[in-house]
Amino acid sequence: MGTQKLFLHVGLPKSGSTYLQAILAQNRMRLKEHGYLYPWIRNEAMFHAGVEIREAHQSWGMTPEGIDGTWAHLLRRCRYMGGTAIISHEIFAGASPTQIARIAEDTADFDVSVIVTVRDVARQASAHWQEQVKNGVTDSFGEYSRKLLNAGPFGEGSSLFWNAQDVHATLQRWEGLVPPERLHVVVCPPPGGDPTELWNRFASVIDFDPSLVATDVARSSNASLGAAQVKLLREVITALDDRIPQPHYAHVVKRLFAQTLLSQVKSPTAVTPEYLRKPLQGLAEGWADVITQRGYPVHGDLAEMVPSTPVPGDAPDPDDIGGAAMAQGISDVIAALLLDIHRAEGTTRAQARTIHEMAKPLPVYPPAWRRRLSWAKGKATLRGLRSERLARRRRRQEFTELLPPETLDQE
Repeated sequence: MGTQKLFLHVGLPKSGSTYLQAILAQNRMRLKEHGYLYPWIRNEAMFHAGVEIREAHQSWGMTPEGIDGTWAHLLRRCRYMGGTAIISHEIFAGASPTQIARIAEDTADFDVSVIVTVRDVARQASAHWQEQVKNGVTDSFGEYSRKLLNAGPFGEGSSLFWNAQDVHATLQRWEGLVPPERLHVVVCPPPGGDPTELWNRFASVIDFDPSLVATDVARSSNASLGAAQVKLLREVITALDDRIPQPHYAHVVKRLFAQTLLSQVKSPTAVTPEYLRKPLQGLAEGWADVITQRGYPVHGDLAEMVPSTPVPGDAPDPDDIGGAAMAQGISDVIAALLLDIHRAEGTTRAQARTIHEMAKPLPVYPPAWRRRLSWAKGKATLRGLRSERLARRRRRQEFTELLPPETLDQE
């Protein structure tokens, strides 16, 4: 074990991790001033590192050639910059024992602690269903629930939810990296309280004063959809019929259409129904007992990870959504989408004009014209012409690969 501290935050998914990452990212310089490092090498580097570790390239439409080496690059950055390092992404949560063993080997020169953020498991179930829909799975909540109750701690079937959300199994796996006393459990507080409480609890793990950074602009990250908007998204994805492959799907459907546009329509969110809530309640009570028995450091109240019953009376059934509710706000969504297309088209045309201008043939100066120049004037002028021709040649080489074939033929 080394002397440089490294806090590896592994999720769980949908437990406030995006909110925490937004705070860390927007306050990098402030953290650095106080001896903490949230390393940056490029956009989405921590996500790419997680995909690399999880060997999940195909699932996310990526190639090993495109992202492998990101994990090692992050660790090199931590060593070079020094200070207490923080790496965070929820994709790490579902890592297998073999993958965790690789992390242990790669971080042998660090003093590593692991942070696992947990939340009311009934809220996790409905949030994970919504995230699954955003990622292109069109299961109804009923179909999704049946799969949950036949897998993980309830059965022998496989489930993406339990791979990342079984708190007991996740903590067991990560004990392959650190002992229980360095495996921190941060409980996500229930809605309606202090919006910065999760950050306060996280900061207590890394021994950082939470008041030293700005937290007022981070809550918009990864906004949830209403139950009606999830139903609409399911129908849109069905109509797309896999015609937008990854990684373009993630940018166009998930981030632009769902998280940017549909999230602006305000409606009641999906709530886990009673038939799933009751078995989840017993399961979460068992998890709380295991956490206490194993002696994991707890930040927050373990009772907050146990679902409350009964379901609120005004909560919509996720599978009983009418057309009127789905149509609410859709005209604004379509208008915003058309404006985005208009702006994108204008940008594309401007880029095309620039490319065409850069690709014009280079001027050819006849030798007779050069001979008519006086020696003094010619020497200076030729130097300028050579510089201009070289510059234009470089620009042409940069843009040629962007030109359509027919443009090149005309030249």
